[in-house]
Amino acid sequence: MALMATVALAAAVALGLPRLARQSSFFAIERVEVDGLTYLDADAVVGRLGLPEDASILDPAGPVEAAARGIPGVVGAQVTRRFPGTLLIRVNEAVPVALVQLADRLEMVDHRGAILPFDPARAPVSLPVIDHGQAAATLLAHIMLVDPEWYAAIDSAADVQGDVIIESAGQRVRLRPDATRETLRSVMLVRDYLSQHNVAWREIDGRFAGRVFVHRSRA
Repeated sequence: MALMATVALAAAVALGLPRLARQSSFFAIERVEVDGLTYLDADAVVGRLGLPEDASILDPAGPVEAAARGIPGVVGAQVTRRFPGTLLIRVNEAVPVALVQLADRLEMVDHRGAILPFDPARAPVSLPVIDHGQAAATLLAHIMLVDPEWYAAIDSAADVQGDVIIESAGQRVRLRPDATRETLRSVMLVRDYLSQHNVAWREIDGRFAGRVFVHRSRA
């Protein structure tokens, strides 16, 4: 009987202490730090989390992470704690790949061509300008991964009759929307060769598997 009473008391303590701790002002959330932001405002992110006034550092992190992931422009979030009262939120923002002209303003878009709730003025680098097509945005995202140097030099990209035309300093590269990594690398090698040998060109056509065609500039 004494053993059963001891077990029951231990279970009560185990269940009761976390509840009491959560109710203690010592573990109340006094500060929320947001890391990983480039485009979104930290105060706006915290405001979207919906933390109650009596929120505790011991409350489950899952609802806070879900709220953070639900913020437009956020694709991932992780919550950690720093005792006694600081909540740390690591946010992964969507990556803008281009700008699109809408009416009288420019908007950032992601790899799907979806508009992002970011202020273009906060962009750390210059982004290419595209039309409304998804294909151009998707291909630019691919180029960003395969050849960041080329991507950084791109001025614009457009969907034209099923192809994507990429413009850089008056020169064009014509590609299929589903251009493979191998195709992009082949175009990159051709571009490097032409540059190293001072060959003037106006267009590279990389739409055909295993072949890249160069249209040289007229004298």
